[in-house]
Amino acid sequence: MTVRARIPVALVGVLAAIALTAAPASATDGEAHISTELGAVTVEGSAAARAQATYDSVLTRRDAATQARVSAEAELVTLADRAAALTVAIAEQTDLRKAAAVRLVEARHDVQQVAVGEYVQSATYDDLSRTIDVQSTVRIGAAQELGSAVQDDRARVHDEAAAEVDRASAAVDDAQDERDDVRVRTVEVTAARDQAAADEVALTGELDVRRRELEAARATSRVRGVDFSLVALDAYWRAAASQPSCGVTWWAIAGISRVEGHHGTYGGAQLQADGQVSRPIIGIPLNGTNATRLIADTDGGRLDGDSTVDRAVGPMQFIPSTWARWGRDGNGDNVEDPQNIYDAAAAAAAYLCNGRRLVDDAGLRAGYFSYNQSAAYVERVLGFAHSYASLAIPPGPQ
Repeated sequence: MTVRARIPVALVGVLAAIALTAAPASATDGEAHISTELGAVTVEGSAAARAQATYDSVLTRRDAATQARVSAEAELVTLADRAAALTVAIAEQTDLRKAAAVRLVEARHDVQQVAVGEYVQSATYDDLSRTIDVQSTVRIGAAQELGSAVQDDRARVHDEAAAEVDRASAAVDDAQDERDDVRVRTVEVTAARDQAAADEVALTGELDVRRRELEAARATSRVRGVDFSLVALDAYWRAAASQPSCGVTWWAIAGISRVEGHHGTYGGAQLQADGQVSRPIIGIPLNGTNATRLIADTDGGRLDGDSTVDRAVGPMQFIPSTWARWGRDGNGDNVEDPQNIYDAAAAAAAYLCNGRRLVDDAGLRAGYFSYNQSAAYVERVLGFAHSYASLAIPPGPQ
């Protein structure tokens, strides 16, 4: 808990820089809004593991429902095409059967006529054969053979027409049976599609809930390899992005946060998914004792609850008078709250970058010294900052 010097400078366009360089975040809904650049950062803890497993399970089920719906829709298209083709085939085969039936009736009539004619001619030829000469008999025989050939031809036409009727009838019956099966299957697949679609909608809604739970669990879980949570890293990341001109890094801001408020966990507090501390972090009275400088109350106790003297507040431990000048809205909720890690980190970045380039240790030392005019403090913060610098941020989705 330390006192900062108050340095008069022009304010920097922090919010505009945040909007240009970092993904938007808002604590107004109390949810986690971690930058996409940090999406691949590994966190540790059973809460995040459970939330991830639950999310993955729902996602798998939702994807299966989606695939079932898509497959059913594709099959319904195939079934509709097949039903249409069968309807056409039934109509065509029905027409062929009708035409064949007409030919069959005509062929039967022709066969009957030929048979009657043959019978009459046969009786006549028998009577004549007993009274005419041999040459006439030969001609009569030829006529009889010709009549027999005509009868055979009419019989062939009859048989072909009958076979065509049978074939077309069988084809119609088969097509109708298959179309009936297609219609039954269409009803089944339609029901399956509707169920899959309903499951997909329900699971998509559940997935959104599980996603928020997972994001919250990840945000409040500790980043592997360091001693702070993902939401704290995101706050430092965004704060650094809000000051691109001075070269400040996220880990330079993290070093201050570690010394000042233990990354928002000082005094038993915890960082929530939206960056808010679970309980206010309030420093000791700045009354001139305990190696502090006397600072009379400047905010009527609004921020620190003390109307007699000031106290440092929040995870970055700003005194109310310093916050009044450097307070920032780092999470886009239109509130400047020193008890929110996003706002506090953004204010710290702006404070450090006031007229400085923080691209090397000399620049960092100058910035840290302005934050707390103690050489021991500067070296301690710088040591933590360097230790955090080794954390590799894997490429996240862009």
